[in-house]
Amino acid sequence: MTQRLILLHLIATLTLLAQPPQPAKALTPSDRPDAQTLSRTVQALRRSSPINGEVAIQTDKLMQDAEALLTIGQAGEARRKLAHAQALITSSPWEPKDEFLWSLAFHPRQVVMEPSHPLLVEVSQLYPAPYSSTGLRLRLTLHTAGRDSKPIRELGMFDVPARDLIVDPCIAQFNLSTTPDGTYRLNAELVDDGKTLVTLQQSIALAEGIELRSSDVEQRMGKIKGFESAKASVRWPFDMARVVNTGIRKLETNDFGLPESGAQYFDFGKELRESNQILKALESGKDPLVRAKGDQERHYWFAEAGEIMPYRVYVPTNWDGKKQLPMIFVLHGTTRDHNFYFDRDGGLLAKLAEKHGYIVATTMGYRPNAGYNAGARTSAQRRDGELSEKDAMQSLDLIVNEFHPDPARIYLFGHSAGGTGGWYLGSKYGDRFAGLALSAFGTQPASVPFEKLKGVPLLVIVGSKDSPRTVETARTMAKAVAEKGFETQFLEVQEATHDTIVSQALPTVFQFFNTHHRQ
Repeated sequence: MTQRLILLHLIATLTLLAQPPQPAKALTPSDRPDAQTLSRTVQALRRSSPINGEVAIQTDKLMQDAEALLTIGQAGEARRKLAHAQALITSSPWEPKDEFLWSLAFHPRQVVMEPSHPLLVEVSQLYPAPYSSTGLRLRLTLHTAGRDSKPIRELGMFDVPARDLIVDPCIAQFNLSTTPDGTYRLNAELVDDGKTLVTLQQSIALAEGIELRSSDVEQRMGKIKGFESAKASVRWPFDMARVVNTGIRKLETNDFGLPESGAQYFDFGKELRESNQILKALESGKDPLVRAKGDQERHYWFAEAGEIMPYRVYVPTNWDGKKQLPMIFVLHGTTRDHNFYFDRDGGLLAKLAEKHGYIVATTMGYRPNAGYNAGARTSAQRRDGELSEKDAMQSLDLIVNEFHPDPARIYLFGHSAGGTGGWYLGSKYGDRFAGLALSAFGTQPASVPFEKLKGVPLLVIVGSKDSPRTVETARTMAKAVAEKGFETQFLEVQEATHDTIVSQALPTVFQFFNTHHRQ
């Protein structure tokens, strides 16, 4: 057995030596990492670790066991082994108290809720780990959301009994009835004999009517014939609450796109008000969204994912409802959403659309980091990628079917991960687009089926102050498409960064599309 462990250790060591060291910071129970995140962190710490001998052998065995547990879905036990391995790597204690703290799970019974309803919070464990104490208590406080979270209200304390919290979780109830609508952060301090052992956090959202109005809204819509697109917008906040409460999405995570500035949160109160306005209009026999002009967020039921998805459209205000306008379909980059390109740069995208007479539309692509199915690796990434591609193309179909843009002048623009996704979608659906403008992407020429892009004009964009690798990739692609005989333009903006290139390049994007259309 010892020889086998030594062999495993030697194999792990050789593997680690073959990889460049990556800086990593040890995680704590307060970080509440999932097992996959903890695994990646421990692997990065191990690569740069000086440990050797029996400690190294024990660490590598723990890591190997954890990976095996993850493959069969035992994330709780994998977490225990990974936390123990991290403690060995960082020369930190691994005592019953540490094992207990890493086992804890804290969450409210509902994440999106009525402020008038009692808040029920639960403390449980991910794996069995007893801890001897006679005075373990949990102090709960309500904080503002976002990075600069500040305490705004003390909710109270309750006892955490010394028992198996897996079999019998500890549940406490609190009153939030005087708290305004909004997104907040719950801070739960586990206190032992007056000393804080760990602080656990969980985001919640309060919205008056998010539960109580749901059935009434459905009854009212049941009396209205048709208007399925607008009905999806009416249902949007209620469905988002369902998706969050069932754990399909998590607040303040990469399940939601980062805005250009400010906190990352979903404004349920605002969405409820807009939902009510649309419903009142439908009850009067009018659809305020269909073929509407100006800036509008739209929604549809995405059956493959089992949830309502958003997209956003801008239609020039002088459109007569008859003329077939050109259209640009925009793919956002990693961590962003369908709102980002409309909200950034002072609304430049919509201003240019108005000036040049274009319909402009953006898609969520299922999730901010799903990547439109370009370059997925793990099974989870492949699923998200497939849904991302389907959401993007279904959004495009909905917009085309409603607004009937000029079929010879439908274009695709994407930046960063949207540029990488643009090469994938643009070539797979080459017959749909009259031109591509792709910026700061990671796609190499060898991965593009250029035969599917025959006759499609290509604009390649990069900022000279982007990463050297991104700049070189863009230059390589620009050279390749020129050599293959494509009608192409290469725009390298001096001093532009990965972020600033978008605002500097967009005027050229519209000019490029103005001069190209499908024959």
